Amino acid sequence: MSPEHPAPARALLVNIQDGSSLAYNLPYENLRLGGIGSALERAGIVCAYYDSAADPEGLVAALRSLAPRPVIVFDTLYRISDGVGAAIRAARAVHPDAYVLVVGRAAAAVSVQPGAAAQVDAVADSGDVGRVVATCLAHCGQIPPAPPDTWQTITPQRRFPRFARVRGVLDIEATRGCMHGCSFCAVDGVPDAPRVRRWQPREPADVVGEITEHAVGQGIRRVQFVDDNFLGAPAAVDWAQRFADELRSRNIEVRFSIYARLDRTLDRVLDTLHSVGLIQVHAGVESGSFSVLRRLRKGTTPEELSRMVRHLRQRDVGLVASLIVFEPRSTLDELDESLRWLDEHRLYRSFSLTTLIPFHNTLAHRELRTQVIAEPSTSFAPLGYRFTEPDVDRIYRAAVAREADHEQCSDGALERLMRCRFAFEERLGLGPEPPELRDLDAYRARQIAAILDDIRRLRR
Repeated sequence: MSPEHPAPARALLVNIQDGSSLAYNLPYENLRLGGIGSALERAGIVCAYYDSAADPEGLVAALRSLAPRPVIVFDTLYRISDGVGAAIRAARAVHPDAYVLVVGRAAAAVSVQPGAAAQVDAVADSGDVGRVVATCLAHCGQIPPAPPDTWQTITPQRRFPRFARVRGVLDIEATRGCMHGCSFCAVDGVPDAPRVRRWQPREPADVVGEITEHAVGQGIRRVQFVDDNFLGAPAAVDWAQRFADELRSRNIEVRFSIYARLDRTLDRVLDTLHSVGLIQVHAGVESGSFSVLRRLRKGTTPEELSRMVRHLRQRDVGLVASLIVFEPRSTLDELDESLRWLDEHRLYRSFSLTTLIPFHNTLAHRELRTQVIAEPSTSFAPLGYRFTEPDVDRIYRAAVAREADHEQCSDGALERLMRCRFAFEERLGLGPEPPELRDLDAYRARQIAAILDDIRRLRR
C-alpha cells in the first residue's frame, strides 16, 4: 500500500463509555486499551481506535474500515456497561469471523449480560499484554515475538489528546493492582476466578518521561494518577521515593492527585510526595465504625483514619473520600458510630446515602449471597440486598424519601451540586472553590443530623 492509501487496520480497540455517573463529567481516555494498542503495533499489527465518548454513532463505520478477519478488543470506562453487549453484537454483524477479545471492566460487564459471553472468543486481563498480543497474532497468522511485552514496559498510545486538554489534567497509570484484601474490591477481578492480590509499578523514569512528553510538553501542569492504589504494597514506600527523586532530577513542576489508602504507607511518604506536587488524595474511607471496617476487611481503624485526615489537612492536601454509609449488615450502633465520626471530621461533602455495591465474584458478593442477604439475580445493583437489621432499613428508607422530596421540591438542585463537586475534583480542586460547594456541605450536614435524630428516636 502507498502512503496515500495505507493498509486497513487489522485491529480495532473499542472503549465504551455508556451509562451515567455523577463522578465522571468530563471525557477520559482508556489508558489500558492504549497500552494494548502500543504492544500490538510493536508486534506489527496496525490498530485503529474507537471511543464512544468521541463519536457516539461511529462504531459501525469504524468496524467497516477494518481489514478482513480483524481482531476487536473491547473495554469499558464504567464497571456497569449495558452498551458493551450491543457493541459486541454490532461487531459480529459486520465481521462474523472477527476475533473478539474482552478485557478489564468489559469482562465483568459481559459476564452478567445474557448471551454476551457467547459472542466472545476470549477474556483476558488487560495487564497480561503478552497473552493478548500472542492470541491476536495467532488469529492473524503471525508468530508472537519473544520475550512478550509486559504492561509496565509500555507507554500507552494516546489517540484522544483533546480529552486531557478539555480537563486541563493528564491521566497517567503508574501502578496497577493492590495487595490489600478489602472484601468488596473488584480490582484485578476476573469473572468466575478468585481475585489476584498484587501490586505492579512501572519504572519511575518511564512515568516521569510520560509526564514530560504528554503533560509538560502540551502545557498541562496537572496530573491524575488513575492507579487502583498508587501505594498498593509496602514496597511502594521505596518506589515513591524514587519517583519523587526522578521528578526533582528533571526539574518537573506539576500538581498531582493519587488514589491511595489512608494508612501507614501513605503516612510514611506523605511529606515526600507533597514536596513534589501532591495536592489531592482519593481514598476509600468507607466507615467510621471499627466493626464495619473489620467486616469489610479494610485493615484500618477509625483512629488511623483520623490521624491521616489530620495529616492531610495539615499539609493542605485535599481528601476525596468514598464511603459505604449503609453497609447491609450494620447495626444501629455501628451506623451511629460511623455518622458521628463523619460529623466530627466534617466530611460532609463526601457523604451521600451510599450502600455496599456487591460487584460480581467479590468476597462481599459471595458473603451476602451465602447469608441470603443478596438477591440471587443481582451482581451489581446497590439495592440488590436487604438490610439485616429492620431499624437500619427503616432509617435508610426514610433518608432516601427525604432526599427524593428535597430533589423534587428543589428541581434537582442536589444533582447539580453533586456534579459541581465532582467537576471541581476532576480538575484536582485547584482554583477558587465554587460557592455552590458550601451549599452542598450544609445540606449533607443536615442529612447526617436528621439520620442521627432518627436513631435517637428509635432508641427511646
